[in-house]
Amino acid sequence: MYARIMLLALAAAVTLASPTFHGGASKKTSCVAVKSDQCKASPYSCLTCATGAGYNCLKCCDGCELNTKIPGTSYCDCGKKPSPPPGVSTASANMTWAGKERQYMMLKPDHAPTGLIVILDPVPGSSLQYSCPAYENITAETGALVVCPAALQHNNTKGGTGTCWKAWGNYGTCGLKNDSEDVDFLAALIQRLVAAHRIPVGKVIMSGMSNGGSMAFRFNCERSDLIGGLAIQSQTYFDPYVGYYDYEHQRVPSGTPQCNPKYKRPFYSDVGMADVYYGLNVSTAGFQALQKWRNNYSTAVLGCNGEVTETSQGPHTYPHGTGPATCYEFASCPGITGAGLNRFCSVPGMGHDGTGFLSLLPRAFADFFGSEVTVLED
Repeated sequence: MYARIMLLALAAAVTLASPTFHGGASKKTSCVAVKSDQCKASPYSCLTCATGAGYNCLKCCDGCELNTKIPGTSYCDCGKKPSPPPGVSTASANMTWAGKERQYMMLKPDHAPTGLIVILDPVPGSSLQYSCPAYENITAETGALVVCPAALQHNNTKGGTGTCWKAWGNYGTCGLKNDSEDVDFLAALIQRLVAAHRIPVGKVIMSGMSNGGSMAFRFNCERSDLIGGLAIQSQTYFDPYVGYYDYEHQRVPSGTPQCNPKYKRPFYSDVGMADVYYGLNVSTAGFQALQKWRNNYSTAVLGCNGEVTETSQGPHTYPHGTGPATCYEFASCPGITGAGLNRFCSVPGMGHDGTGFLSLLPRAFADFFGSEVTVLED
């Protein structure tokens, strides 16, 4: 397996994901340790992680070498990155938007794309070569064009600078107030790709991980006309205009939710039970993703009602899960377009982990857009 592909994306995503919790201490768990029997199945391949900020591994799986060439970023190098799956190629590109050069990478099928999947990670352009190829199997399984845009560097609300998406109108991690620059850029990028690659009408999924999940959420609120579905990984569903976290007063901001998408699109999301930011045992009130999905997004935005029950549908097998996921759905969500789906999956053993997309996105693409899409099972 290859460690470096997801590593830099995860480190950036986790650093931006956490508010400063009670007592002023910031929890950061960028390094993901695996058990020895998980080495062959894990793209991280680190057995022991150091504490503190950054991705710092102390011990690697057998056959992997500890690489310390990048200061503060010790990772496991488990050999050369494998070739892309048959029928998938990579291409880097850029476009000028609002006077800035914006970078993105594409994972392209060798035939006319069946759709378009946008994946937002909070990583710079220099990291796309590591983060985006980890999603090659999504293109192989769905036949869709996958695009990974890079975020820009901004002043961080918690101090210093960092790469982040402008996901919040108020109380965000990427500055206190964010304008619509990234929403507008992503809208222009989708329109460009749909035209250039003749994407079938409506078969576009906007997705994001961590801060990228917050950006995908905001995009859905403002430009649902450009997508056919939404998928959010390892993030919860705070209203973009009320805000994420008030770092000055150490509280979750309050206010009337304002997200009101023109079209209510099918929605899939998952969060690991071991996610220290949004999992079942998170310590900060208002940050548990399952609770926010039930009480905020599903009811206030999507207009769902009735009993919430477990469902056998949706993704249930995850790369870092220690067992089948538990997926939930509402009895009725009459306002959702197309397939009318709204499902949340809780994954045992998984932390704040972008590899969940390898299960979430192929299943979402098939369930949102029809059975003609083949989803490869393990």
